Amino acid sequence: MSTPENNNLVAVILCAGKGTRMNDDSKNKVCFECAGVPVIRRIIANMRQGGVQRFVLVVGHQAESVMDCLANESGIVYAYQKEQKGTGHAARCGLQALADLGFIGRAFVVMGDKIIAPHLIAELAGRATEAQAIWGVQPVAVNWSGGRVVVADGNPYGVVEWADVAYQSLAGHPCDEWSGILTGLKLNEKKAAKVLERAKNLPPAGKVCLNGRIFTTEELQKVQYANASLYCFDVKAILSALDTCKADNAQGEIYLTDTLEYFAARNEARIFEIPRLEDMLTFSTKDELKEISRFFEG
Repeated sequence: MSTPENNNLVAVILCAGKGTRMNDDSKNKVCFECAGVPVIRRIIANMRQGGVQRFVLVVGHQAESVMDCLANESGIVYAYQKEQKGTGHAARCGLQALADLGFIGRAFVVMGDKIIAPHLIAELAGRATEAQAIWGVQPVAVNWSGGRVVVADGNPYGVVEWADVAYQSLAGHPCDEWSGILTGLKLNEKKAAKVLERAKNLPPAGKVCLNGRIFTTEELQKVQYANASLYCFDVKAILSALDTCKADNAQGEIYLTDTLEYFAARNEARIFEIPRLEDMLTFSTKDELKEISRFFEG
């Protein structure tokens, strides 16, 4: 049974990425089939069942394949991301399109590689007006590599990428122990190599500062929540937050996760827990997509 449409909600779906881990550039990553249905059509169908009927799709790489895949779908407009400049930049492309169309209200921001259960969309829609930013989180047990959403005294403070937690965990340890520490933290080889190189050039401090509060390595390692990359924002507020984000990182990109500190500093962020892995199915490779297909095939 479908949930009644919420006319004050729009979903911005980020579909501009190259999806290099699919090892197949014949079409955009979101156009590959999951149990016989293109992923992007599954995402939109679930969101419609959850009550959302209007969509902005941010496209870029293989944009035509996405548009062709959704040729007979109603309620969709497209925003084009010419260059890959991070999740924050991609989200801005879609959110600015909404603002230019005169939209005032809340918008989901979701990734094109995540199939979200309809009941989860409906639950999040019901909480949309609780704050200017509703932040989806998962237990770290189901999303170990996800950026840690740091919460203290019931309030979110910010997001620290797991690789950065691992980097800070090297503080106070001799160099010959670093590789073993990173292995123990389940950091993959590629990220571990980058962390080791960074630590050699800039010794870690063993702590981070979020919204004026210091969090030690031990506190960061005990964080219970990982970023789920599912958000609901007031459109005007998130555009203001993105204005404060800088691309002063190794990738030269703007990260959507950086906005949590902006909202937390204003007491305008709330977390939304997604406890079950099956309520948000994510893929990066064809093998992972096959596993998800088996879930739908029962």
